[in-house]
Amino acid sequence: MKRMILIGATALACSAHAQQWSTVGNAGTNPAVNFLGTTDNVPLVLRVNAVQSGRIDPLNRSAYFGYDVANAITLFAGTEVGQNNAAFGHRALAANTTGGWNAALGTRALESNTSGQQNTRMGMNALGRNTTGSSNTTLGAWSLQANLTGSHNLASGTLALSDNTTGTYNVALGVSALTANKGGNHGTAVGAYALARASSSTSAFTNMNVAVGYQAMYGAVSPSANTGNSNTAVGYQALAEYTSASLNTAIGRHALSNVTTASNNTGVGFAALANLVTGNNNTALGYSSGVSTSALSNSTALGYLALASASNKVRLGNSSVTVVEGQVNYTTPSDARFKQGVREDVLGLPIILKLRPVSYTFDRNSFARHVGEGMEGREAELDALSQVRTVGFLAQEVERTVEELGYSAFDAVHVPDGPTDNYGLAYAQFVVPLVRAVQELHAQNEQLLARLEALEQRVDPTPQGRSLIVYPTPARDAVSVMVDAEEVGLTGTLVVLDAQGRQVHQQALSTLPSVVSLALSPTLAAGNYQLVLRVEGRSARTGTVVVER
Repeated sequence: MKRMILIGATALACSAHAQQWSTVGNAGTNPAVNFLGTTDNVPLVLRVNAVQSGRIDPLNRSAYFGYDVANAITLFAGTEVGQNNAAFGHRALAANTTGGWNAALGTRALESNTSGQQNTRMGMNALGRNTTGSSNTTLGAWSLQANLTGSHNLASGTLALSDNTTGTYNVALGVSALTANKGGNHGTAVGAYALARASSSTSAFTNMNVAVGYQAMYGAVSPSANTGNSNTAVGYQALAEYTSASLNTAIGRHALSNVTTASNNTGVGFAALANLVTGNNNTALGYSSGVSTSALSNSTALGYLALASASNKVRLGNSSVTVVEGQVNYTTPSDARFKQGVREDVLGLPIILKLRPVSYTFDRNSFARHVGEGMEGREAELDALSQVRTVGFLAQEVERTVEELGYSAFDAVHVPDGPTDNYGLAYAQFVVPLVRAVQELHAQNEQLLARLEALEQRVDPTPQGRSLIVYPTPARDAVSVMVDAEEVGLTGTLVVLDAQGRQVHQQALSTLPSVVSLALSPTLAAGNYQLVLRVEGRSARTGTVVVER
C-alpha cells in the first residue's frame, strides 16, 4: 500500500514539473497550446536583476524590450498612461510617462522622453534627452540626442541635429548635418556636414537655410557666429565659409564657397562667385564665372570664365568672345519725363578734332591675366585671337582729351575701379558729339554760302534767289538740278560757269520739269563749277557742282 502511494506521488510531481519552463530549455512543447505569457488582460513584464527589461501591454498597445526599458512605468504601479509605444534597447523610453505613439530602437533611445509623442528614433542615444518634443524622426547614432522640446524634426545620420534642443521643423540628412543647431527652425540640410556649424543660438529663430551637398553651408567659424539666414546652397562646399551671409543662392560645386558676410548674391555653376567674400547683389552664371576681387557689388558675369572686374559692371563672356549678337540694337532708357537739368552744351568739333583714330591688335592673353580669368589650356586660342587687327581709339587718350576740355559730361570712358579692372570705351557715346559736329559744320557751310552769294552778287549783279539743290556732287557724267514747284512749266535757261566765271555751257529749257538733268561734257576739266538757273520773271538761282575725272 505504501509503495502504491509513493508511485502516485512521484507521478503527480513529474506531471507538475512537466508543465513548467526549465532554465535549461524545454522539449516536447506544442506551439498550438504551449506559450510563454498570460491568459488574462494584464501586461507581460520581463525583469533582469529585478529591473524591468521587457513589457508587453495589451491595454495601451505598447511593447518594450531591453534592460531598464520604459522603467518609469513602474512609478505608476505598473500602469502606463502613454499608449501605442514601441521600444527596443537599453533604457529606451526609460522615463516615458504620458508620451504615446513613440518608436525607440537603440541604446538610450528616447531615454528622457516623458510626454513627447509621435517620435520615431533608431540609433544609439538618438533623441536620448527628449522630454516633451513630438513628431520627431531620427535614424543614426546621437542624432537629435540633445533634443528637449523640439518637434517635427527629421534627422538621419550619425550626429545629425545632435545639438538641437528646441528647434522645430528641421530636416537633417547626413553625418553631422545641422549638428550644431539648437533653437533654429525650418532649416534643411542634406549631405554630410551640411549646415554642420549652423547658429548654435538657444533662442528661437527662423533658420530658413537650405543646404544640399557635402559641407554645403558648413560654416566658417564657431557656430555662434554663423547667423546667416534664407540661403540656398546646392553642391559640394557651396557657401561653405558663410557667417552672417543671407539671401544668397549658390548652385554648383564651390559656388560662393568663400562668402562670409555677403548677401543677395546668386551664383550658378562650378565655382561661380567663388572669389566673392563680402560683396553684395552680384550675379554669376557659368563655370568659374564671377568677380575679379572679393568685395565687388551689383556686378553681373554671364558665361564660361566670365569675370566682372568692377562694381556695377555687367560682363558677357570671357576674353575669347568675338561676337555678342542680338536680333535688335541695345536700347538705353531715354525718357524726357526722367531727364532733368537738360542743357544744349554738348561739345562737337572740339572733341572730334582731338580724337586720334587708330588700328591695333589686342593682347587677349595679357587682358585675361589682368582680370584674373582662368588661363589653363587657353593660351594658344587667345594668341591667335590677339593677331586680329581692328580700329578704334585709345581710352587713355580720350580721357586726356576730356580732361583738357574740362567737359566731364562726356562719359564715354570707363576708368579702372580697382587693380584688376580695365579701361573701356562706350563707342555709342561718340554719336552725340558727332551729331553736334555735323550741326556746327552745317552752320559754317551756311555762312560760307552766304558769303559766296554776296561775292557772286558783286561779280554778277543779277538778283539771286535761293541756292539750287544739285546732286550728286562730286559728279562725273551728269547731275540733277531740283526745280521749285512754282517754277515748273515756265521757260528758263541753265548756264554753267567755270571758276573764272566764264560760261562753258548753256541749256535752254522751254518748259521746266521738276528735275533738270544736265549732262557734263567730257571736255570739262575736273574742278568746281557754278550753275545758274534763270527763269522768266524770277530771280536767278545758283548752285555748285564738283566735277571729277
